[in-house]
Amino acid sequence: AVVSTQSTGDSIAVVCHCGCLDFPRHLRITVSEYQSENCTTGRRLEFINEYSVQLVESNHSDIHDIKLQTDTINERFEKLRTMCTEREISLQIAQKMHKFNFD
Repeated sequence: AVVSTQSTGDSIAVVCHCGCLDFPRHLRITVSEYQSENCTTGRRLEFINEYSVQLVESNHSDIHDIKLQTDTINERFEKLRTMCTEREISLQIAQKMHKFNFD
């Protein structure tokens, strides 16, 4: 939900340390925390991929299902990382726009 929302912080007024209003700051922090969590998930996914390769190389009886599920997980995670990056960029643009409007 954090990365799929289109909000740019218009309804969130946060007073910055210098006293100015920083509308998208809360959302940017939330997305940054989410990206950090994604890094942890990415490391777990690396382990899963390695384990999947080991299972395939050992001629596991469910090779087809293992490959299919691994591919699905990797595709979904890549889509999530792309959305997160796009969201970060849109919040950076929104921050510049808010700064311009309030300066």
